[in-house]
Amino acid sequence: MTVLADVKEFLNIPWDFWDYDKQLKPMIEMAFADLVQFGMPNTVEMDQDLEWAALGPNRSPHIKEYVCLRTKMAFDPPQNAFLVTPIEKRLTELQHRIIYHYERFEGGVDKWGRT
Repeated sequence: MTVLADVKEFLNIPWDFWDYDKQLKPMIEMAFADLVQFGMPNTVEMDQDLEWAALGPNRSPHIKEYVCLRTKMAFDPPQNAFLVTPIEKRLTELQHRIIYHYERFEGGVDKWGRT
């Protein structure tokens, strides 16, 4: 699936409902900008057809969840503060995991020597 389709599914927006696409794309780009700061190689440009696989074979397994949650918090944050706090904590945890992943696989090589 494409990044946009997965984010829309996460937000419970039908894939063929295009009214929010122009609003969602900058929010997804914002999440990708964060990922680049966390160490993800900046090799892709966000468009409607961007697939997760285009992010490379050594991409962090946490990217999809991070992009979906980050977009949700920008597009449709929970109204209840009790729900906001756990999402923000999860985003912080994902940030650390993504940073560690890209420190480990810098340049496409496993620096820790594990497979």
